[in-house]
Amino acid sequence: MPIVIPTAGELERMDKRERDAWRKRMGIVRRQVEESTRLLSYGSMVQSQAEVWFRLLGPDPDALQHQAELLAALHESA
Repeated sequence: MPIVIPTAGELERMDKRERDAWRKRMGIVRRQVEESTRLLSYGSMVQSQAEVWFRLLGPDPDALQHQAELLAALHESA
């Protein structure tokens, strides 16, 4: 979903109710962006740890089966 940010002229033409609604909407979007950023940084940490484990243990010979089981479990819980 695109984020539509009003121009300065559009903000000037808004009444108080419209500006308050826009401010509330932007607060929600800002929190969503912050959460996505936090999750992305967490993902890179997990990837770094996975690379260390891969170097220590080598590849999982049953990786495809494990991936299929994980996907099946995710679909069951949805």
